[in-house]
Amino acid sequence: LEFRRVLFRSQQTVAIMKKYSIDVELNESEVLIRKQKISPAKFNINGDWSSASFFICMAALSNHSDFLMKNISTKSIQGDEVLLNWMTDAGLICSEIENGIRIQKTKPLKLSSTYSLFSTPDLAQPLAVMCAALNHNVTFNGTQNLRLKETDRVTALHIELKKCGVDLSDGENEIVLKGKFHCAEETFETYNDHRMLMSLAMLSLKCGQADLKNPGVVKKSFPDFFQQMKNLGFTVLFQ
Repeated sequence: LEFRRVLFRSQQTVAIMKKYSIDVELNESEVLIRKQKISPAKFNINGDWSSASFFICMAALSNHSDFLMKNISTKSIQGDEVLLNWMTDAGLICSEIENGIRIQKTKPLKLSSTYSLFSTPDLAQPLAVMCAALNHNVTFNGTQNLRLKETDRVTALHIELKKCGVDLSDGENEIVLKGKFHCAEETFETYNDHRMLMSLAMLSLKCGQADLKNPGVVKKSFPDFFQQMKNLGFTVLFQ
């Protein structure tokens, strides 16, 4: 079985397949899987780092944070775990606990001016909203497939962050955020995109509240999202 024109490497998928003794040949433009036998194997399903990313970005947005995340491992093969590395490099504190991690923020973060999202495009929205709210000018490269998701995420971020005074410009493979953040008076559109909604919900930390359309879209990947926010002390009202 041969797939051509691969947009980006999927090391996580290949790593799981190799646990079942499946030989996969992978390069920049194609994946080749030959007819072969599959061996049974045990595999523990770890918590989702894409979902965890919103709470890590919330910690970065807050003045001070201290909370636990269960069923998440720093020894995951998931690409989005790189966010934790970026944020701990910036000054966030992560401690391993039994079956999870503890996240703490005790001082302002020193964020990078550039992040590569080539292998982790799902981090674009929470990172963009976080950096915008922190008045941190930043460049994201490796963004060429963001327009191919549930919505055109480049355009969606441009429209919604503009409501907060932040300009998003984009080239072929990068987006750049600049501007002076202010809290929006308008309701945010979410474009039937679960990650747009969860990212924009983080602005309630900065502004006291965030008004969001179509909250039910979180059911696509994280139906318990609002309950988890309540567990952290947020008030969530549905109209």
